[in-house]
Amino acid sequence: MCIWCRLSEEVVEMEHELNELRKHISAQRILVQDLLSGACHELDEWNQALGDIDEAQHNSNNCELEDPLPNEAKDHKTIFLENIDILLAEHKVDEAIEAIDSEERFSQELKGSGDTSCTEPSSYKSAFLKRKAMLEEQLVEITEQPSVSILELKKAFSGLLKLGKGPLAHQLLLKLYESRLQKSTKAFLPLPYIEEVLELNFRRARKVVLDFAENDESLPLSPRFASPLSSFATSSASVLIHGGMRFISVVKDIVEQLTPLVILHFGGNVLTRISQLFDKYVDALIKALPGPLEDDNLAELKEVIVFRVETDSEQLALLGTAFTVAEELLPMVVSRVWSTLNESKEAENGLNENIVPTTSNTIEFKDWRRHLQHSLDKLRDHFCRQYVLNFIYSRDGKTRLNAQIYLNGKGEDLFWDSDPLPSLPFQALFGKLQQLATVAGDVLLGKEKIQKILLARLTETVIMWLSDEQEFWGVLEDDSAPLQPLGLQQLILDMHFTVEIARFAGYPSRHVHQIASAIIARAIRTFSARGIDPQSALPEDEWFVETAKAAINKLLLGTSGSDTSEIDEEHIIHDEDISDSEESPSSLSTVDTFESFASADMGEIESPMHFTDPEG
Repeated sequence: MCIWCRLSEEVVEMEHELNELRKHISAQRILVQDLLSGACHELDEWNQALGDIDEAQHNSNNCELEDPLPNEAKDHKTIFLENIDILLAEHKVDEAIEAIDSEERFSQELKGSGDTSCTEPSSYKSAFLKRKAMLEEQLVEITEQPSVSILELKKAFSGLLKLGKGPLAHQLLLKLYESRLQKSTKAFLPLPYIEEVLELNFRRARKVVLDFAENDESLPLSPRFASPLSSFATSSASVLIHGGMRFISVVKDIVEQLTPLVILHFGGNVLTRISQLFDKYVDALIKALPGPLEDDNLAELKEVIVFRVETDSEQLALLGTAFTVAEELLPMVVSRVWSTLNESKEAENGLNENIVPTTSNTIEFKDWRRHLQHSLDKLRDHFCRQYVLNFIYSRDGKTRLNAQIYLNGKGEDLFWDSDPLPSLPFQALFGKLQQLATVAGDVLLGKEKIQKILLARLTETVIMWLSDEQEFWGVLEDDSAPLQPLGLQQLILDMHFTVEIARFAGYPSRHVHQIASAIIARAIRTFSARGIDPQSALPEDEWFVETAKAAINKLLLGTSGSDTSEIDEEHIIHDEDISDSEESPSSLSTVDTFESFASADMGEIESPMHFTDPEG
């Protein structure tokens, strides 16, 4: 750029020197003309003095032919041409145009009506046309300059029109529009290195997001983004909080660097890469949860573990952090990308042809959110699975939920008297869920939706394990197993109790109801095959429902007497009936309540989009 500036300055200086040289030449020419004129005048007087009239006349005629001194008209032409030369040298095109236009309108010689017997007028006209062509060239050069302003272009085209070059002006105007259209088209097309830059940015983002050991205290996050995560900030969960803030900070930095043009071309790809980055972030969180790394879906996470979350509060903070990032913060960060893509889509809908390329922007908002939801479900299911397995299996690997408790009629795990209770494992499940709900009420404060769905999923995971546990059913279905009617009653009561836990806590799940019904039907078939008649061995359906509700009240009050109060009927609503198996005389309750372990006013689950159970 500096080289061009110096060249431009040198050109201007050279033009100035040329102008000075022309002025000097013009002055010298005038002096020469004066000298010649004086010499001729002296010669004429000398001849007259000698009386040689003829010779004097002859010499005078020769002098007139050779005399370059212009008369008054010639003086005007010379001065005019000199002025035009100066204006052209100084690039004063506006003044030059006015001068040429005025001269062309008032000069009879230039109009072609002058005396054509002498060659002088044609010489002047030739010089005039030469300078006019030079002015046209300067105007054309102005229009071809890449940095010329609109005002200068208008003046240049107007000047060409005044000079009678209308077709040339139109041709130059079309050429100018063509050039600018080509530049705009090239500017609209994505540069080849943009995709490579995005790839490098996401590689760096993945490295930063997964580095939980890095504790950067100076994350450039506004309170709008930092406050939702700060609610989980405890001494034990600081690594989680900083990890979530780092994730949002990195994504925000990438999005803020995107220009509208880059968003139009690569917006869909960027959103996909962000969701994939969130997948990696969730995988790192899963790795931090307790549980075997030999999980089939987590084989790639066998590297060194940076941190672990052990307590219930830490694990719930982990879930809350992931939920907040996906549900609240990420949509805010990428809102600019979505708004640009939506505006482009609306513009396309108003045109007959798609001008904006959308090959990489076919992703829909609901599909993008569904991808995030899938990752959240993966995290939630891993938490529920490991939590239930820790509950079911003791440290020595023995199962607490053993089929033996349903075989021997009475046992230490059965409470079958005037006020029957669920078996000890299911009482422990009730206590475990109640304890977890209390912790969740503190850690996930204000996020009751997550609390309810987590508890519902935990309840569902327990009975799903029981439904699929082949060792459990292998014991019951063994021909040598001493089955008794009391064991069948206890198993059915436990299933009703599990369903009532979910209903009473405010997170009823149709899937829980269906699995419990399937377990009851299978148990009845198993016991019936051994000669036990369900019709005579089992109480009425209402007995199981009321007994399960009474058991919940007893466990909540910490009593085992028969004077426990029933569940307050004002908290009960009726759901649609679910058909029972024809083989089962014992149907599960269809009564819902809104009571929760942690709070009595948590409300109904409102078909949550996040942490939802796809089958519930």
